[in-house]
Amino acid sequence: RRTQLLKGLPATSTVEENSAAGVSVYTFNVAVSPLSSEGVAVIPTIVNSNPLTEAFDIKPNGGVEYMVVTTGNPVLDYETMPKIFDLQIFVEDRNGTTDLNILTVQVTDKNEDPVFQGNMAIQTVTIYVLEGTPPGCIYQTDAADPENAELKYSWFPAQVPFLVTESGAIFSTAEFDYETGLRCYYLNITVTDADGLNSTKTVQVNIINVNDERPYFTTEQRIYRIPEEQSPGTVVANITAKDPDDEETPGRLFFSIPSSNRYFSMNPLTGMLQVTRRIDRDNVQLWLYPNISLIIRVEDSPRTGHYSELEITIIIDDVNDNSPKCNPSTFRKEVNENTIAGTFLFHLRDFCQDIDADPSNNQFNFTGLSGFGSNYFALESAVSGRLVMTESIDLENPVNPGLEVYSLTVRVQDIACPDYSSKYPFCNTIYIYIRIKPVNDFFPVFSNLSYEFDVPEVTKVGSSIGRVNARDEDWPPSIITYSIVSGGGTMGYTNIFWINPTTGGLKILGRLDYETAKKHILTVQASDQEKTATAYVTVNVLEANDEEPVCSPNFYSFQLPVTLAVGTNINGFKIECQDRDSDPRSFRYVIDEGTMS
Repeated sequence: RRTQLLKGLPATSTVEENSAAGVSVYTFNVAVSPLSSEGVAVIPTIVNSNPLTEAFDIKPNGGVEYMVVTTGNPVLDYETMPKIFDLQIFVEDRNGTTDLNILTVQVTDKNEDPVFQGNMAIQTVTIYVLEGTPPGCIYQTDAADPENAELKYSWFPAQVPFLVTESGAIFSTAEFDYETGLRCYYLNITVTDADGLNSTKTVQVNIINVNDERPYFTTEQRIYRIPEEQSPGTVVANITAKDPDDEETPGRLFFSIPSSNRYFSMNPLTGMLQVTRRIDRDNVQLWLYPNISLIIRVEDSPRTGHYSELEITIIIDDVNDNSPKCNPSTFRKEVNENTIAGTFLFHLRDFCQDIDADPSNNQFNFTGLSGFGSNYFALESAVSGRLVMTESIDLENPVNPGLEVYSLTVRVQDIACPDYSSKYPFCNTIYIYIRIKPVNDFFPVFSNLSYEFDVPEVTKVGSSIGRVNARDEDWPPSIITYSIVSGGGTMGYTNIFWINPTTGGLKILGRLDYETAKKHILTVQASDQEKTATAYVTVNVLEANDEEPVCSPNFYSFQLPVTLAVGTNINGFKIECQDRDSDPRSFRYVIDEGTMS
C-alpha cells in the first residue's frame, strides 16, 4: 500500500489573472514515513504541468508546510492563456519513499483596464498639422478592452480646438495660423470601460509653418560709399531681413544679387555684401559712371519661395592711387656744342599724365633736376616741365666737365597726398640724356711747317724714312688722316714714297738713286675729314758707292809669241773703265784669272 506523503493533494485551487509574482495559490503539508525520521530527501517539486508552463513554483512555508505560488513569468492572462493548469508535484523522504500528486489550478477572470494599441501604447504620439488646414480628422486612436467591453473616449483640456469622437477619431475644430496662434497642443486622451476602468495617453499636436509670407528687409540704409581699390573680402554692407513665417530662425533666408555684377558678391546666408575683385575708379566705365546700383533679393527658399527685392547704390570714391606716368620715361636729344643759353629742349608735360579720376588727385609737377653737369640746364617752372639750356657748352673749354653725354633725372611728383613719387621713386623718374654734338672748330696743325730727312740711296725698298705729326684742338680729338698730295715722283715711278694714313710714317716704295735725283720735295696733307693742313717734306738722297765700273772691251782674245819679252805691250791692248759714282783715278786693275790654251 502506497504511503501518502503529500497531505491535501490532489486538490483544485484558483488564482486571479495578472497576479504578481509570489501570490499564494495553494498550501499543503508533507508527511514523513514512519521509517524516515530525518525528513525529506527531495523537497516538493513541480515536475510537470499540463499544459507546460513556468508560471508556478513551490516555496517552503515553515516546517512541513509548502506553498504553491505564482512566478510572474509569464503573467497569467485569462484572455490569452489556458485557463486550467494541472501541476504534478513530487516528493521523496530520506527513506526513499516517494509520492506524486496533482494540483489543478484554475485561472479566474478579472476586469482589466482598457489599453491603447499601436503607437499610442508605447509612446507619446506626435501629430503634425499644416497651418491653414481646414478642420477635420487629424488622427485615429485605437484602444481595446480585454473583456471586450464597450469603451468611451474623452479628452483634456476641453478648451482646445479639438474633439474626440466615440470611435476615437481626433478632429480639429479650427483652422490654425502659425504666426498668430499656438504652435503646439498637448491632448490627454482617456478611454474608459463600463466599470469605470480607464487608460490615458498624451497626444502632441504640432502646427507646421507654411511658407505663405514674403520676407521683408530690415536694413534702412540705401546709399553706401567706399574708396576704390578695396581688398577682396572687404565688407560693404550687412543686409538684414526677416520672414514672418520664420521670425525665430532668420538663418533660413537666402540673399542674392540676381543681375550680373563684376565687383560684389553676397553671402547667401548672412546677407554680407563684399568686394570680390579690384575696383579701379580710374577705369573708363567707372570714370564716367562711379555709382553702382545693385538689386538685392531675399528669399525664404532658394528655389520656389517668396522673395522681396531692395535697390541700393554704392558710390565709388577716387583715391590718389596712381603716380604720374610718362611715356616715354627716357628722353634723348643731340645738341650742338656752343648752343646758346635759353634754347628749348623738351616740354615734359606733353608726355606725362596722372590717370586718377578726381581732378584733385591727378595734379603733378616736375622737380629735382639733377645729374652731373645739370647746372647747364633748368626747368622753366615746376608746372610746365619745359627743359631749357642755361649756358653754352664748349667742349674745348678747360673748365668744361668734358662730357659728351649729360645724364639728367627729373622727378614727376603728385601734388595730392599721398606723394607716390617719394614712395615709388623709380616709377616716377624721367631720365634725360643730352648728347653734345662736337662742332669741328679747328684745322689740323702739323708739329712743323716742314720736315727734312736724309736717306742713303742704298736704303731698301719698304724701309721707314721718317714721320710727320699733326694734331687737332677739337674735343673729342678728331681722327687725322695723312696723305701725299704732290712730289716724290722720278723716272718710271709716279710716286716712290708712301705715307701711313693713320700714323704719318713715311716709307719708300722704289729704289733711290743719288745720280738721278739728289733731293725729293713732298707735299703732305693732314685731314680731320672736314678741314685740312699741309706741310713740306724734303728727302735728301745720300750718295753711296753702289755703281760697278763699266769696262771696254769686256772680252779680248789674242796669241802671244813665246819669244815676247817681259813687259812688252801685247798688240797695243788697253782696257778703259768708267764708274758713275767714282773717279777713274781711284781704279785699281788686276788680272783676276785667265785661260790658256
